[in-house]
Amino acid sequence: MKAFSSRPSFNVPQPELAKKVLLNWRVFRKIEPTITPDLHKLSGLNVVFANGDEWKAQRQVMNPAFYNVDQFATEFTQRTIQCLQTIEELQKTRTTIQVPPLMTALTLDILGTTIFGYDFNCMNEIATPNKHSESAAIVHAYEYVLKNIVTFTKLILQHNYPTFFKKQADEFDSNLKVLDDLAKRMIHKSKEKLSNGGQAETLLDMMVTASESEHVKMNDKTLRDNMLVLLIAGHDTTSNALSYALYSLCKHPDIQVKLYNEIINKVGLNGEVTIEKIDQIEYLDWFIKENLRLHSPVSSIPPKILSEDFVLGDYKLKKGVIVTINSFAIHRNPDVWGGDAEEFRPERFSPEESKKRHSNAFMPFSSGPRTCMGNRFSLLEQKIFLVSLLRKFELAMPSRDFVCKPQKGDVMFFASKDLHLTFTSRH
Repeated sequence: MKAFSSRPSFNVPQPELAKKVLLNWRVFRKIEPTITPDLHKLSGLNVVFANGDEWKAQRQVMNPAFYNVDQFATEFTQRTIQCLQTIEELQKTRTTIQVPPLMTALTLDILGTTIFGYDFNCMNEIATPNKHSESAAIVHAYEYVLKNIVTFTKLILQHNYPTFFKKQADEFDSNLKVLDDLAKRMIHKSKEKLSNGGQAETLLDMMVTASESEHVKMNDKTLRDNMLVLLIAGHDTTSNALSYALYSLCKHPDIQVKLYNEIINKVGLNGEVTIEKIDQIEYLDWFIKENLRLHSPVSSIPPKILSEDFVLGDYKLKKGVIVTINSFAIHRNPDVWGGDAEEFRPERFSPEESKKRHSNAFMPFSSGPRTCMGNRFSLLEQKIFLVSLLRKFELAMPSRDFVCKPQKGDVMFFASKDLHLTFTSRH
């Protein structure tokens, strides 16, 4: 039992206990973001933090937008091609390429266009930086807000020393206003387009359409809250997963060769990268899952608070205790994954090995009724990029001894900025 701010907290490192927490979601309730004021300003009461009927209503509005993520495959492919072209350009002036900023640009551009039809233009900014552009200002605001949403120092001290944090709070509010203004503009644009008979093309369009049905209503404030949480939750998670995927391919060249051969066998060297072909690459699925197991961007599932006394395994927990599922510990638990739990081995996700494990042994997107809605979105984005990348380039690290140590944030792990790789054209 530990302390979370002034509250007692309980850490869950076993899959069987995690399942019990996730299935009893009426008892283990999401913590409303008022516990961290800056997070509350950013997210409001969105689908991540809402409980009960409010959560059900929001989920009902947002689910249709994620029913068919295949519709975004063309956008994923176009942005991937742009990224590969940027790599080719960067190669002309340098021997190695810094990976994390590249993956950040790719995923932020994809989310901007698919969520609300805004082009952040991040990939072009890498090739030809323009610090004075509107997109650069928005990206700066986004990155500042993301880095300062939650810091445990602020969480513990800001109530007792408010003046000490005033300058930082003012800067946070200023940057958040940039994102607020963008969200309001995009909501207005979407509603105007749809009212004039336009097609629903973005996730926001689909949310607006669903929110205006006679059964479910979602006001502009709630639309804004959910737009921003999709942007935050969907960007850094996928960009860090891809950075570590590239690192893992270089750290294990035999796996890179095996995956490349299977890609060529199923997709071909120059053929179109279709979803049907990607779905046939079984080893790609295993590789991505193993990468998420060992390098999950999120170290734990968002904490929950007990609404009543509850017996969890051998523990009697009191009402008000904060419970956190430690997915990092579960993913590396040798009792779950065996003596080679720290080894990168995609074959552990084969059907034969998977059926022997607990259903909650692997949970990078949480599990149960509140599983992340964007999991298929992220996985398809990763698959299209990795297939396209490996068909074009062979990857290597300047030094095989390099270890990509994660940079620990308060709620996430970030790939080291020192991750530089070489990209050698295959043809």
